[in-house]
Amino acid sequence: MPEARCPSREQLKGYLSGSLSGNDARAVATHVEACPHCQEAVQTLDDAVGTRPGSPPSPPKKLPDLSISKSALPGRLGEYQLLEKLGEGGMGVVYRAVHVELDRVVALKVMRAERLTDEQAVGRFKREIKAVGRLDHPNLVRAHDARQIAGKHFLVTEFVDGLDLAEVVRRLGPLPIADACQLARQAALGLQYVHEHGMVHRDVKPSNVVCSRAGVAKILDLGLARMGPIPPAGEGVTSAGLAIGTPEYMAPEQASDSHGADIRADVYSLGCTLYTLLAGRAPFSGAGYPAAFDKMMAHARDPVPPVRELRSDVPKAVAGVVDRMLAKSPDDRFQTPAEVAEALSRFNSGSDLAALVARGEGWPPTASGTSKPTVGPAPRQRK
Repeated sequence: MPEARCPSREQLKGYLSGSLSGNDARAVATHVEACPHCQEAVQTLDDAVGTRPGSPPSPPKKLPDLSISKSALPGRLGEYQLLEKLGEGGMGVVYRAVHVELDRVVALKVMRAERLTDEQAVGRFKREIKAVGRLDHPNLVRAHDARQIAGKHFLVTEFVDGLDLAEVVRRLGPLPIADACQLARQAALGLQYVHEHGMVHRDVKPSNVVCSRAGVAKILDLGLARMGPIPPAGEGVTSAGLAIGTPEYMAPEQASDSHGADIRADVYSLGCTLYTLLAGRAPFSGAGYPAAFDKMMAHARDPVPPVRELRSDVPKAVAGVVDRMLAKSPDDRFQTPAEVAEALSRFNSGSDLAALVARGEGWPPTASGTSKPTVGPAPRQRK
């Protein structure tokens, strides 16, 4: 469905709060059910736009289950028993599964058939998976397996028991400065490893970084944005250069030529992610930027609203790091993720990511540093 016909942010908020009329609510629900971009918008929409530090966040609401089909799970793929659907996006459907012989819980992503409709696309998929399979870093979600069974192409990765950063911000609002910097620093270390192996992620965003209960940030969906034919509407498509990514976090040069973008585009997207962790919202996420095209044009032309205008307690030095990551020209940014990690290492003293995830889950940490459930929703890992 064309991006211009997507519901506005206010309509999505009204749908979530139940304030839309019956006909309007049904129309929005029907659209969101078929639109991956709006599904992600619903999942990451702030409970209160413009929430500022110091104001108590609203208690987590149970979001409508828009992405999960009511049909039965496929059951089993080879030696993997599918246990539950975790999420769904433009590239595929993600399940929590278990390897029945090894009794190991994994995340299994089944690719959409329309993404792999020709031999060339399948070949690209296999080459990318081989590249990803060689990567092994604490801040990257590790790939375990990839193959085709009964016409289904799927990727198996480690299952991270924790919360993605979009969910953390949705539940807790703007994060403590030390925690935000530590999360971004760890993600930068993972991206540096990606860079050293000749790859570019091209879809760095809060929902693609998951923090485990042990307090380790891991990047998801590595390399998947490189494969497949033209993305469907709502995922950031331009006729000139096939922009691949998420408009709220996309570097200016990536919108016009995704394949020509280098690691500095990931630095920009990580800057947008850090901005979101600090401010509780992405740089161009207000009502003035309702469509994907508006967001991409804003990244290319408009000054980024200073993070200190949304959150005055952000130190000027931290804001300076964010500003440099979000420079319009790649030449004016940090040139590698390693430089970002080094710059942020001065500001992460006192961070406690395990406690942060525990607060997000509603589970208090135990004396051993682990956490046990008391109340609150089950942790989710979404793609």
